[in-house]
Amino acid sequence: MLDFTPDEKEKEEKAKEVDQLIAEKFGKCEKLSGSDGHLVGNSLLWCDLVFFNLAQTIEEAYKPGTLQNYPKLAKVYATVKANPRIAKWIAERPAGQARV
Repeated sequence: MLDFTPDEKEKEEKAKEVDQLIAEKFGKCEKLSGSDGHLVGNSLLWCDLVFFNLAQTIEEAYKPGTLQNYPKLAKVYATVKANPRIAKWIAERPAGQARV
C-alpha cells in the first residue's frame, strides 16, 4: 500500500502517518458507532458499505488485525461481510474488480 516510494525511511514515515490517521479516524468512528453491527441505526446503509470497503483495504492490503482494536467497527465489518448479497459479490467478483 505504501509502495509509492523506494526510500525505506520515507515509507516508514508515511506508514506512521497512516497509522496515526487510522487510529484517529477509527477511534472517532468507534465512539460514534452503534453496537448492533451498523454505524448508524439498525440496517445496512451506504456509510456501512463505505466503511467496509476502507476497512477491507486496510485489513487485506495494509495492516491485518487493525480492527481488533475497535470492537464496534469490527462488528460493522463482520455484519456487512455476512450480508448475503455482499458475500455473494465478494465470492464471485472478477479479479481486479472493486471490493464493494
